[in-house]
Amino acid sequence: RSSDLMPTAVPGQVTVLNPMSRAVPTAGGNGAAFMTIQNGTDAAVQLVAADTDVADVVELHETVQEGDVMRMIPRPEGWEIEPGGMLELKPGGKHVMLIGVLQPPAVGDTFLLTLRFADGTSIELSVPVVEMGAMMGGMQGSMPEGGMAEGTPAAP
Repeated sequence: RSSDLMPTAVPGQVTVLNPMSRAVPTAGGNGAAFMTIQNGTDAAVQLVAADTDVADVVELHETVQEGDVMRMIPRPEGWEIEPGGMLELKPGGKHVMLIGVLQPPAVGDTFLLTLRFADGTSIELSVPVVEMGAMMGGMQGSMPEGGMAEGTPAAP
C-alpha cells in the first residue's frame, strides 16, 4: 500500500510532500497541481484556496464518478485535514485546478503555488512540472477515452 510508504507528519507543522503538475500544451488551457498535505498539528486545518501567477483562476476541485462519467466538481469549501492526518491531491481525485494557464509550463519547469488555510495561514511551494506518466503511477489506463467531463467553473 502506498500509504504505508508515506512518512509520518512532522509534529507541530503542516507539511507538503511531492508537489507536482503536468505540462499544459497551450496558453489558455487548464492544468492541475497535485501533492500530499500532512497535518502534524494538534488541531484540524482546512485547505480553502490556492493561488498562482501561472493561471487566471485557481480552484480546489474533486473528480467524482457520476454514473459512467467522471466529472470535476469545484470544492470552494476545500477539505479538512484532521490532526495527524493527511490529504492526498492526486490525478483522478482531489486536486488544485489551474484554469486559463497564462504561460504553459513545460516538463522541467517549476512554478510557485500558495496554499491558503481557513485560519489565515499559507504555505508557498515550488511545484515541478513532470511527465504525465510519472504522476499517474498505478492509475495509467484506468480512465476510459473521453470519460472526463468538465464541471462548470464556480463563479468567483
